[in-house]
Amino acid sequence: MPDLKVNSREYKFMLQAGRFPAGEKQVLKAAGQFWRDATRIMGPLVLGANGDLNKVQDHRTIRFFDTSSQHLNRNSYIFRERAGTGGKSREMTLKFRHPDRYVSADRDMDAAGKTKGKTKFEEDIKPPFQQLYSFSTTVPVPMEQKMSAMKHVVQLFPGLKRALDGFADDEPLAVVQDFTAHEVVLGGASLYLGKRHNVHSSCVLVIWYDHTDGGGPPAVAEFSFKYGDRGEAYGGGTARRAYSVFQALQSQLDDWTDKDSKTKTAFVYG
Repeated sequence: MPDLKVNSREYKFMLQAGRFPAGEKQVLKAAGQFWRDATRIMGPLVLGANGDLNKVQDHRTIRFFDTSSQHLNRNSYIFRERAGTGGKSREMTLKFRHPDRYVSADRDMDAAGKTKGKTKFEEDIKPPFQQLYSFSTTVPVPMEQKMSAMKHVVQLFPGLKRALDGFADDEPLAVVQDFTAHEVVLGGASLYLGKRHNVHSSCVLVIWYDHTDGGGPPAVAEFSFKYGDRGEAYGGGTARRAYSVFQALQSQLDDWTDKDSKTKTAFVYG
């Protein structure tokens, strides 16, 4: 088993999508109000809250692929496509998630051949404090490359063949629920969590629309903050501040949080 370090720790919770109206200007205005309300709660718990959620960092589309029986998801894998809205970039990610760190790490997630893949081992945290360890690799692929059968996943990530049985190479693959998320990522804000190692946590607001024209409210809204260290040198003070912020936002931000909302992946899989 590889000695993997947790590259980053990301805290996520869902917001009331209806609080973010249609149109980019209106979404930015609502994001600003959310950040002001959140910083009133977070301010006393951190060393500093900087910036604002006023920068559109990305516009892209997101799709998940799986078999008709959801063979990948039932075995804790997801296979996701991210594509630039201009049609000039596309990447595929295979991710394995598990609450046990060592089960998650015991995977061959290498990209095939000489493909330059970006591999991450991360800790995802969702309310109230539920941890999932996420081992993933992302590779760029041509826009025209087929993703219509399990063999196409294995061609990109050959280790999947050894880790996952019960499927045929030609088993059809399709977009889950035929759903395409049109994603807007807002950033520009951060939390100062640790003085000793100068830890700044980046904050983002992710909005998913199920349409392209901006004519209606979003389907999903998620706020997250994360910090990282390649050597996994996470100080106790930093972790305590992050934990306190996460708990306070859940308990004191009822006007914004959606305790009944599904995570983005769960929303797609229904």
